[in-house]
Amino acid sequence: PEAIIQPAEDFTISINTISGNLYSQYKDNYLAGKYDNDYFVLLSRIGIGDQSEPTTKLNYLEHINNIPTNITDIWAENVAIVDDYRKDDGAQRVYISFHAFCQNLGKDTKLADIKTAGNRILKLTGSIFPTLMPFTAVGQAVVTGVKNIFGKLAEKAGECKKIEFNLYPVIDTEEHIPGEAPLQEGSYIIFFEDTAIDGLYLDPSGVVRSDTSTAIPPYIVVNIKKGKRLAPGTLDVNTASEILSHHQKNYSYLLPGSGSESGDSSEGFLGALEEFGHSHRIVQSIQRYYQLKAKETRTSPEETKLQELTTLIQNHFNDPNWT
Repeated sequence: PEAIIQPAEDFTISINTISGNLYSQYKDNYLAGKYDNDYFVLLSRIGIGDQSEPTTKLNYLEHINNIPTNITDIWAENVAIVDDYRKDDGAQRVYISFHAFCQNLGKDTKLADIKTAGNRILKLTGSIFPTLMPFTAVGQAVVTGVKNIFGKLAEKAGECKKIEFNLYPVIDTEEHIPGEAPLQEGSYIIFFEDTAIDGLYLDPSGVVRSDTSTAIPPYIVVNIKKGKRLAPGTLDVNTASEILSHHQKNYSYLLPGSGSESGDSSEGFLGALEEFGHSHRIVQSIQRYYQLKAKETRTSPEETKLQELTTLIQNHFNDPNWT
């Protein structure tokens, strides 16, 4: 079927809807409003294949008094942009998890500071990597809030609601595990509880409705679409952000721009991030180009990807004879 994600195709995973009762139904579990846990948080984590460390992103952050019945205006809806999905060395599953909880930001951190830092990263990378927020111009102001968010996820998992969602590649040689979904275009409703789906339907806005009076349990609606939903230049930075975020989290090395109040070194860091992302992408593209060129047989998506890479490399080196 045309909806199936094939080798070498690009696809984007994004959040369409968060049901309001993901907060209201579990607010006692979250200790909402207690110990200054006044902010509702949704994080996503994604890993592909044997990736050792999943990438964590911040998708939603709002004061608990401002949670609507259905959240369709997602601050940072992007979960993942997979550029050039590869199954050459064996099938790769996509592992996604969502983590919902309430948290305090610390007495010295304001929601406006978090949003300012997040919007700076969002504009640059297309996603919000929490570990990159301290590198923005308001970095020092958000350090405590970011630490608190990650601290809740790592140290107080019992106050979080977590759901895992695995996608398997649709190829003849791969057997899927019950409960997994095929990796293809479409909308996926992820319920946080066992659910009888009779009478439930998804309306055009991405909200789950019921033909009966049965209560609808908390859920998230995820969209998967072929193609890259952000500009290629943004994707270059997206790659670099994941690398530097992983480095910062695992080695706690303060890279240039961390904790800057003036914003000067912050701009320098973010500019370097952009350049590093571009360089890293070119190296990856050249490696992938030769990998595809060496294959004796290629699928149609792989032929398309080879042509895209040829054009990219020709333009980069200003060499129309690159073959």
